[in-house]
Amino acid sequence: MEYDSKEAIIQNLRDAGCSEDSIECCMACLNRGKKAGLLKQLENHRRCLLNKVHEEENAEMKMRVQVGGSTFTVALENNAAAEALAEISF
Repeated sequence: MEYDSKEAIIQNLRDAGCSEDSIECCMACLNRGKKAGLLKQLENHRRCLLNKVHEEENAEMKMRVQVGGSTFTVALENNAAAEALAEISF
């Protein structure tokens, strides 16, 4: 893919999960030769992606348990035993 083509750059930004507004902002910076503005926009997008990853990594693993006629939601500690339990399919 030729990276000197605007279409290729736009497609790469889409593939990276950038919104259309973010893509427009990146392309405007690129067209005006504002490398610092482009890099700032990409840095912000990267930070948002990493925040999402970290949130998912830190999310509690929850399980619904039914005992008799009662149903409980329990939070499992993040360890090997909880991972093994989560992999069991009933």
